[in-house]
Amino acid sequence: PVLNPQAQPPIKGSGPVVIAVDNGWASAGEWDQRLAMVERLIDEAEGDSRPVAVFGTAATTKAPVIRLEAPVDARATAAALQPQPFAPDRTGLLNALTTALQTTGAQSANIVWLTDGLDHNGKGAQFGEALATAAGNGRFAVVDVKAGSEPLGLSASMGADGKLAAKIIRAGGGAREGIVHAYSARGQRLAETPFKFADGETSATAAIEMPLELRNQVTRLEIAGTRSAGSVNLLDQRSQWQRIGLISGEAQEQAQPLLAPLYYIQRAVQPFSELIVPKEKNLVSGTKTIIQDRASVMMLADIGTISGEAAEQITNWVEKGGVLVRFAGPRLEKGGDDLLPVGLRAGGRSLGGALSWSTPQPLAPFDEESLFSGLSVPADVSVRRQVLADPALLTPEVKVWARLTDGTPLVTATRKGEGYLVLFHVTANSDWSNLPMSGLFVEMLRRLSELGTLTAAPASSTGGTTTADTSSPQTAAAPEILAPVQTLDGFGSLKPPPPTAQPLKRSDADRTVASLDHPPGYYGAGSAPRAINVVTPKTSLTALPTPPPSAQRLGYD
Repeated sequence: PVLNPQAQPPIKGSGPVVIAVDNGWASAGEWDQRLAMVERLIDEAEGDSRPVAVFGTAATTKAPVIRLEAPVDARATAAALQPQPFAPDRTGLLNALTTALQTTGAQSANIVWLTDGLDHNGKGAQFGEALATAAGNGRFAVVDVKAGSEPLGLSASMGADGKLAAKIIRAGGGAREGIVHAYSARGQRLAETPFKFADGETSATAAIEMPLELRNQVTRLEIAGTRSAGSVNLLDQRSQWQRIGLISGEAQEQAQPLLAPLYYIQRAVQPFSELIVPKEKNLVSGTKTIIQDRASVMMLADIGTISGEAAEQITNWVEKGGVLVRFAGPRLEKGGDDLLPVGLRAGGRSLGGALSWSTPQPLAPFDEESLFSGLSVPADVSVRRQVLADPALLTPEVKVWARLTDGTPLVTATRKGEGYLVLFHVTANSDWSNLPMSGLFVEMLRRLSELGTLTAAPASSTGGTTTADTSSPQTAAAPEILAPVQTLDGFGSLKPPPPTAQPLKRSDADRTVASLDHPPGYYGAGSAPRAINVVTPKTSLTALPTPPPSAQRLGYD
């Protein structure tokens, strides 16, 4: 006897029952509901003594196998299903499904697809048509996502005004609102901000305003009330803002700002840092102001020999973790000091001049050991003049992060205490090179700003939300291969990486898409791991196309 039988049961007739479950990141939010639906389907199949195949579309192995089992065994298979922290690869399972159905010799099957409502990789329609074909004379049913439960994705970025901006995306739906929480490494909730979707709107942005020191402690953003790897965004050193102090060897030229020593530096670092430009023209008072304002990076444009009280202040600051970045110029050609990463030859090197046999030199590709590894070098960037490092003083402690094509060092660096000394062997304006006018200059200064530690948050891994330490600088000796340290599971919790997680190259990290080999999480042992997220600022979600006309559309009710 059956009480309140369904008018259109999802399975009927004879033949095997196949249950395809979308178990990617977008399915985690309503996972209990999906498992309950699978249990109901297995119960119906058991009442008719029919074999059952249950499989997830986000496979946990590279060679997935689909088996037709007795209902009691299918329950165990369904209980082992878990949401995965990456998008499903539906079409990759079609061959395994065809093989499983061929073993029974049945002319038809009852196939039920529990979708997540998203068209991953643009192959949702192809998968639906393949399932309808595999069903033959049997029934093909699609279980849709309940209205108001559409999956949400979250990404984070730093706005031009210094605010931490959260971008929430979806494939569509009615009016909806929620809250984004910001957490520290200790699991403390530091801030929250609401967001709202209008009817049919697919993206919303929410800004989080916090002081710089507090904002740099944020390591995780999360949409409240959701349990999904896609509704979590992990932050690393790249998302932290640093205070950068700027000092020039001469006053800014108001009539010709493009010739000012600090013009290009200010334009390059302003989108991702808080600038401190002392009004005092005196070097001693200027550096004192920068240090008192807790700057983590100090950039000096065409400052000659640093001595006396200024040298003592800067030395103590660098040894405590500060990053001193200097740019060459006519003053530095006359001599150096102890606050340079390498000793210089007297006089400069002119390329392409009337009395020179050489032509302007382009930049060579960056080495894998360079801080700038992975950045592409524009073909039109060239150097006409530079200060030369003394080859006899290029010891192993001196790192050459950039070179010209003839091998001449262009950017050198060395550790001093807990901090760094960095030298660009060209000017900060366009007098000696067109490098400051290129997009490469912006990315190079962004990498240098990530070395700052004075304003970074303290490291911790205690509390309910454990995260990798992202507070210390990336060292020049950072490995090129980043091993997984902590990864997200399908519900958005950080856990030890699974056996299938593979290391990735640092140069490929920005292009890495979350997958079985590279699940989202933190990669790279040490003080500055790289965060990989399911949803990025460039991600967009597309709704699943309409199933084939022969498909029966059902809801979880």
